[in-house]
Amino acid sequence: MLEQKKDIPIVVLAGGEGNRMGTIDKCLLKLGSLTLLERLMITLKKQSTNIILNVNGDKSRFKDYSLTVVNDMFTPPIGPLGGLLAALKVARTKGAHWCVTVPGDCPFIPDNLLDTLFSTVESHDSHKLDVVFCSSAGRDHYITALWSVHLYEKLIQFIESGQRSVRHFIVQQKYQKSVFDTSPIDPFFNINTPEQWQEAERYIYHYE
Repeated sequence: MLEQKKDIPIVVLAGGEGNRMGTIDKCLLKLGSLTLLERLMITLKKQSTNIILNVNGDKSRFKDYSLTVVNDMFTPPIGPLGGLLAALKVARTKGAHWCVTVPGDCPFIPDNLLDTLFSTVESHDSHKLDVVFCSSAGRDHYITALWSVHLYEKLIQFIESGQRSVRHFIVQQKYQKSVFDTSPIDPFFNINTPEQWQEAERYIYHYE
């Protein structure tokens, strides 16, 4: 049986170096009057009581957010798979069967993320899927996904073999995708460049 959705850990992956934005914590960028992380928290706390932040380096820079903060398990960082492994580990520690990961640079994550991912699981039988990832506008978003925690050991072996592709890991599991609407904006729009930040600012200006 699936645990209550409100108890599922949602782990915000914010361990990237933000090189194209000047090596900053992208989740602490201001978008309108709020940081990206503040916007994510507003959305995610409507869906789960169990929000966790995954970062690299000194955790104290996030002390004002009243969040459980966990570091990657690798130094130097190995990319999104390091954050995913940390997410699966903390979910296992909490006794959860599932966890959700979302990138820290996606300010428009939908309010129905958890419900939609779980609807996909339930329609396929919870024992027949390991991963459900999001898709929009013909693009797959592999790191915005629901994961079975039993993948923890498999992921360790995958990483130890030298592989670093989230997609390559997923396609070796039992997976499905959940497709999301993109009106009025793609809910998985992410901010990697100053130009994308400016585009997000324009959206905020017109719709908030």
